[in-house]
Amino acid sequence: MTKNSTLPKLLVLGTLASALSLTLGCDTGESPELDDEFADADLREGNLPGPAASKWRIRNAAAQANTGQWVIREMAFCADAECDSPLTGGVAFDSGDSQSWSLPANAFDGDTATMWKTFDTDVAGQSYIGLDFGQPTSVAGLRLQGDNVVYSVDSIYVEYYDEAAQEWVTADYLAKLPAQATSTRAVQAREAFPTQWRVRNAAVQENTGQIVVREMAFCADAECAEPLTDGVAFDSGDSQSWSLPANAFDGETTTMWKTFDADVEGQSHLGMDFGEITEIGGLSIQTDNVVYSVDAIYVEYYDVVAEQWVTYDYLGKLPASSELVRPLAQRERFPTRWRVRNAAVQENTGQIVVREMAFCEDAGCLSPRTDGEAFDSGDSRSWSLPANAFDGDTTTMWKTFDADVLGQSHLGMDFGELFEPEGVSIQTDNVVYSVDAIYVEYYDVVAKQWVSADYLGDLPASTTLTRPLLGAVTLDPISSLLLDDSGANASDGDAASVVGGALFSTEAAPITTYNRGALELDGTSGYATLPNGPDVSYGDEDFTVALWVRADEQLDLSKPDNDVVEKWSGGGGYPFVIRYINQNSGNVGKIVAARYDGSKHPSVLSTATINDGQFHHVAFVKSGDALRLYIDGQQQGGDVTDTTGPNTHNDSPLYIGRRGAAAPYDNFFAGAVDDLNIFDRGLSQAQIEALMAR
Repeated sequence: MTKNSTLPKLLVLGTLASALSLTLGCDTGESPELDDEFADADLREGNLPGPAASKWRIRNAAAQANTGQWVIREMAFCADAECDSPLTGGVAFDSGDSQSWSLPANAFDGDTATMWKTFDTDVAGQSYIGLDFGQPTSVAGLRLQGDNVVYSVDSIYVEYYDEAAQEWVTADYLAKLPAQATSTRAVQAREAFPTQWRVRNAAVQENTGQIVVREMAFCADAECAEPLTDGVAFDSGDSQSWSLPANAFDGETTTMWKTFDADVEGQSHLGMDFGEITEIGGLSIQTDNVVYSVDAIYVEYYDVVAEQWVTYDYLGKLPASSELVRPLAQRERFPTRWRVRNAAVQENTGQIVVREMAFCEDAGCLSPRTDGEAFDSGDSRSWSLPANAFDGDTTTMWKTFDADVLGQSHLGMDFGELFEPEGVSIQTDNVVYSVDAIYVEYYDVVAKQWVSADYLGDLPASTTLTRPLLGAVTLDPISSLLLDDSGANASDGDAASVVGGALFSTEAAPITTYNRGALELDGTSGYATLPNGPDVSYGDEDFTVALWVRADEQLDLSKPDNDVVEKWSGGGGYPFVIRYINQNSGNVGKIVAARYDGSKHPSVLSTATINDGQFHHVAFVKSGDALRLYIDGQQQGGDVTDTTGPNTHNDSPLYIGRRGAAAPYDNFFAGAVDDLNIFDRGLSQAQIEALMAR
């Protein structure tokens, strides 16, 4: 599952009290699989095969262009990518709608003379053949013996049956399978299946209504040292092409002038169909002269399984008459404009006044961005131009926000390209004209909507404020689960349950905005839970789990660690755990964070200790295939490679202060927990430091 919501999910466990459903919990009674126990928190690494499933099959992914049939003489699912270990012992099955010249089982008997399996492929996806292994089995490779050229295999989906969801899931897509040959292909679980790539005009062209590209290349690497040339070029067909689309990819700038009729945004495109799964790392574009420039483009791929185009990246500010090499990255958001907007009705004169401001590349605003175009809401009185808000001179700018209406007035900058600020600097006016509170928002150029990125309150008057930003991860309580002692902000359906010796003290973690107390855990019976759901259960998606922790002397010493945060009840894999190493270990006082997929369990051990009776901030981050642990904002050691597969989901609630297994594996934690935040993105160190400061 890929999370791709406009606003990332956020859970905040502040002070839990009257807002909570105080229900008694009980253990499930399941027999826990405890083979993930840390041997004094040793780090583990390894390679994981694909998802484990009882049933695997291949299915025709395209209609056959020649006779309407595909023929496979022999095949094997394999435990390894090289197919040195073919998997046997399963029961063969097929779709039944195709003519089989012998039994399906003969496809797996190793004898090409006994099997001609024909797929009637006038309809894509109609025919399949597979094996039921009767038990969870991981497939890492596939071997196919195709027939002659007439009866070739064009492309196939490799699928497994998800018993829990009761549906077939596409694991991989294999194409360009040679006829009359034995093909051995690695199989890996994918979330995206890009076979075609294109660029598309992202803006209406302001000069002549045309965008001209002389030459381009999609590349395997960010530097475009490896251009990909073995695809079939295509274009939108609604634009005048001064030569064939293929000439855009031939490496010769004199043979290609590709014009995009750009009077309509998004109308024109140019791309290449690679015919098989192709990963892109960079793009090279040779633009034309100033008149026929390229303003901005979407970089998109066609997902052959989802059967839709997906925006991968956005490139703006492409100079004319230049050869540009631009790295590409998969993005979930596309911010090009940033603004501040009044978040409260002004109580004094109805105005909010800002003398000067800047969006910055760093949290400390040492690198302000000045190359954008300023704009404002137009409904407010501006004593000078909006651009003066960003010129660095406080004497030239008094920007007034008419704030009688919440959210009515804004001031911002359009950078014309993707920009992720780490901080914002604001110079406010005197006490009379103070800034009460503002939303920090960005415009997503793909979703075409404004998104709240952060919330800044209590901005003192007559002061220059430098505030770190958390990017798209909002800390605005309106869009978070905030459980406090008033209960006013508890979200329906998300109430936590507090059990046993757990209570709420008046002690709070330092410099935190939301809490007025911490969850105290007695170390013998007290814990809290949050229900299972997509906000707390992750496969291979990025996430951050952050909280304040105070460790006391541990009472449950049945194991060398005690569970601070645990998304696990003792069986199967888990997306994350954060554990405290107790006095039974040589690493007493350290924190270990880990993931587990039932086989591999990479973990990160802190170098710092937190056994001093004080609150410490702990953050566990998954960003791509890197796992990171932060204590008090400082990364502990280096990155650890996440070797888990997607099988880290489970149905367990989120436990705070214990593991969801029966004694002696419950591992109760003694101490206090405050401000538990779960984000569906990997936060940077600067963002974690900003989170600590709130």
